[in-house]
Amino acid sequence: MHKKSLHRSKRFAKRYYYLFFYFRYRLNKKTQSIKIGKYPTTTLSSAREK
Repeated sequence: MHKKSLHRSKRFAKRYYYLFFYFRYRLNKKTQSIKIGKYPTTTLSSAREK
């Protein structure tokens, strides 16, 4: 079974955090993820296009 979805992830630093868009999918019982871009440089609509 193949499962695909778009996720948002927070990465924390000392005083601030970054938001990244990831494309996560599952293939052969293993979850893989591809980093699409950092928010706000990459918008939600452009992340969906990629």
